[in-house]
Amino acid sequence: MAARKNQIPIIYTAHGFHFFEGSPMKNWLFYPIEKILSGYTDVLVTINQEDYNRANEHFNMKNIKYIPGVGLNTSKFRNAVIDRKALRSEIEVPEDAIMMFSVGEISSRKNHETAIRALAKTVNKNLYYAICGQGELEPYLKHLTKELGIENRVKFLGFRKDIAQLCKSIRYLCFFHHKEKD
Repeated sequence: MAARKNQIPIIYTAHGFHFFEGSPMKNWLFYPIEKILSGYTDVLVTINQEDYNRANEHFNMKNIKYIPGVGLNTSKFRNAVIDRKALRSEIEVPEDAIMMFSVGEISSRKNHETAIRALAKTVNKNLYYAICGQGELEPYLKHLTKELGIENRVKFLGFRKDIAQLCKSIRYLCFFHHKEKD
């Protein structure tokens, strides 16, 4: 409202509406709010086709743009060239090891703790977990790995620009995510 009052253009980038096909009914409480406020929006930027279509058909913004932001450029991963042995050596994971792998901020929403605790319970000592990312839970999770005696099998790789190469260096790709509570 302050921007509108001062004639400042409003550009709203929706990271993804909470109301979508298959979402819980409680999420749809946001729909009328988004619809009403769209009348004050000069440009709405959506990152997926479903949000774009819904906003384009039902909202009242002056302009709407669709910039694909959800998805993956698979050719980048398929065409990645790596020296698997050298990369595994760099991250201190044996070449013959099975490696779980996740990419994203180290936060409670990503639920790395479940993967770490599961790793601690496995009989296979040739199973490793590599985490690419940074976040507030990193010190806690590093302490947890020491407490569980698996600090040598959990690799905190930090921010990386070679995700495609890392993905190509593994046999199994695992995603762990926190399930929202109803």
